[in-house]
Amino acid sequence: MRAGAWGIAFALLLGAAAWWFYSRQPVPPPPAAGPAPEVLARLARGVNLSNWLQHGPPAEAERYAPDAADWALIRRLGFTHVRILLDPDALLGKRGLPRPEALADLRRALHAATRADLLVVLALQLPSPLKARLAENDADRYALGGTWRALAAALSGFTPQQLVLEPLNETEAEEPLASRTLQTFLVGELRSVLPQHTLVAGGHRYAGVAELEALQPLADRNIVYGFHFYEPHNFTHQGATWGPPLWRTLRHWPYPSSPERVAPLLDALEPPVREALKWHGEERWDRGKLAAQIARAARWSARHGVPVWCSEFGAMRKRTVPADRQAWLRDVREALEANRIPWTHWDYAGDFGVVKGNRGKRVVDEGVVEALGLKQ
Repeated sequence: MRAGAWGIAFALLLGAAAWWFYSRQPVPPPPAAGPAPEVLARLARGVNLSNWLQHGPPAEAERYAPDAADWALIRRLGFTHVRILLDPDALLGKRGLPRPEALADLRRALHAATRADLLVVLALQLPSPLKARLAENDADRYALGGTWRALAAALSGFTPQQLVLEPLNETEAEEPLASRTLQTFLVGELRSVLPQHTLVAGGHRYAGVAELEALQPLADRNIVYGFHFYEPHNFTHQGATWGPPLWRTLRHWPYPSSPERVAPLLDALEPPVREALKWHGEERWDRGKLAAQIARAARWSARHGVPVWCSEFGAMRKRTVPADRQAWLRDVREALEANRIPWTHWDYAGDFGVVKGNRGKRVVDEGVVEALGLKQ
């Protein structure tokens, strides 16, 4: 991600200009009705399309970019929607200027998804340094608001039954109020262009269940509240190259966990990792414990009378025992469905994927498909 390119070129040229233009247009009142039943039905089962319009070198984007066969496979497996993570930098050229062909490519991709009978959730993803600036700098907030207004106008041909928008994935704000204030601002910016489309909001930090519980719903009724679920992270992120250094060392940690299951692994580990794995066993992560965590999100939904959606859950395949990964996926998915919470698996073709291999050579992970209750 070229943070400087986005912060200077995209923010000042496209974002600020669009904000100035659209800020002069009347802003309609927020919708009084909640999300349409058709939209909620389409959110039932989905998959995230990561690493395509987010970050990384062009070769990586080429690998993850879906083609016609991918759209058909996603629908055939039984998914009803896709969630696409978009970094605005993906729309910029070498000089940091917006590329019309990039926006045209995005529209073509969305048309391909809708032709495959899939709802699209488009979620904006920014790198952490830029998210931090949003909390500190009015100009950056206005620029992002303008970016969204311009992007929403370009996508206004997609109906509310085809497209849902998520103003910012994982705000990373430390305080719930600051996160809510930012999302309220972005929702207002979008509403000036798309008054009827369903939008997505979430909790602060990384949008877990605890962060959802700290969120006071926004005044806008046509919002679905997303949360992410990766508990316990030391199981779902074994071998991850980001986050705590401990994750890089993890291998074959079990699920369900118990002192008995971790005991054979302890002697071969260095003391810090050994203590962490011992604690993992003592925590006894199992179907009941996962279900209790997810039930908290359902209670928050009932208390506030608003819909919730698990927009991300998954476990890396890299160093996880396949049977344990499948058991975790099955237990989470069944707990979500028991609480009538729609879900979106993370992800399609990445390290957490439903499929393996490059574009044009996808191989379905049959164990994951079965765990998710899908069909081959």
